[in-house]
Amino acid sequence: MYEMRLYILDIRKSYHEDEDGYAGAWFNCPVDFEEVREKIGVENEEQIEIADYEQPFVLNPDMPL
Repeated sequence: MYEMRLYILDIRKSYHEDEDGYAGAWFNCPVDFEEVREKIGVENEEQIEIADYEQPFVLNPDMPL
Protein backbone atom coordinates (compact mmCIF):
# COMPACT_ATOMS: atom_id res chain seq x y z
CA MET A 1 0.00 0.00 0.00
CA TYR A 2 1.28 3.44 -0.92
CA GLU A 3 1.15 6.34 1.49
CA MET A 4 1.17 10.07 0.99
CA ARG A 5 4.44 11.57 2.22
CA LEU A 6 5.59 15.17 2.63
CA TYR A 7 9.10 16.60 2.59
CA ILE A 8 8.98 19.32 5.23
CA LEU A 9 11.72 21.92 5.08
CA ASP A 10 13.08 24.10 7.89
CA ILE A 11 13.00 27.50 6.14
CA ARG A 12 15.30 29.08 8.73
CA LYS A 13 18.27 27.17 7.26
CA SER A 14 19.70 27.67 3.79
CA TYR A 15 20.88 24.99 1.35
CA HIS A 16 24.42 23.67 1.96
CA GLU A 17 26.07 21.58 -0.77
CA ASP A 18 28.88 20.42 1.51
CA GLU A 19 26.42 19.09 4.11
CA ASP A 20 23.18 17.16 3.58
CA GLY A 21 21.66 19.80 1.32
CA TYR A 22 18.35 21.06 2.65
CA ALA A 23 17.43 20.96 6.34
CA GLY A 24 14.30 18.86 6.14
CA ALA A 25 12.90 15.35 6.33
CA TRP A 26 10.21 13.06 4.88
CA PHE A 27 7.07 12.46 6.94
CA ASN A 28 4.17 10.05 6.36
CA CYS A 29 0.68 11.56 6.49
CA PRO A 30 -1.00 12.45 8.68
CA VAL A 31 1.89 14.50 10.05
CA ASP A 32 2.14 15.16 13.77
CA PHE A 33 3.81 18.53 14.42
CA GLU A 34 5.50 17.16 17.55
CA GLU A 35 7.32 14.66 15.31
CA VAL A 36 8.34 17.50 12.96
CA ARG A 37 9.59 19.55 15.90
CA GLU A 38 11.61 16.63 17.21
CA LYS A 39 13.06 15.53 13.87
CA ILE A 40 14.05 18.87 12.27
CA GLY A 41 14.19 21.18 15.29
CA VAL A 42 11.58 23.84 14.52
CA GLU A 43 9.53 25.60 17.18
CA ASN A 44 6.39 26.59 15.24
CA GLU A 45 4.61 26.06 11.94
CA GLU A 46 5.78 29.40 10.53
CA GLN A 47 9.30 27.92 10.33
CA ILE A 48 8.37 25.12 7.93
CA GLU A 49 7.38 24.68 4.30
CA ILE A 50 6.21 21.67 2.31
CA ALA A 51 8.95 21.36 -0.29
CA ASP A 52 7.95 18.09 -1.97
CA TYR A 53 5.41 15.30 -1.76
CA GLU A 54 4.72 11.76 -2.92
CA GLN A 55 1.22 10.37 -3.30
CA PRO A 56 -0.31 7.21 -4.75
CA PHE A 57 -2.64 9.15 -7.06
CA VAL A 58 -2.46 11.96 -9.61
CA LEU A 59 -3.76 15.47 -8.94
CA ASN A 60 -4.61 17.91 -11.69
CA PRO A 61 -5.46 21.58 -11.14
CA ASP A 62 -8.82 21.19 -12.92
CA MET A 63 -9.99 18.11 -10.98
CA PRO A 64 -13.21 18.44 -8.97
CA LEU A 65 -12.82 17.95 -5.24
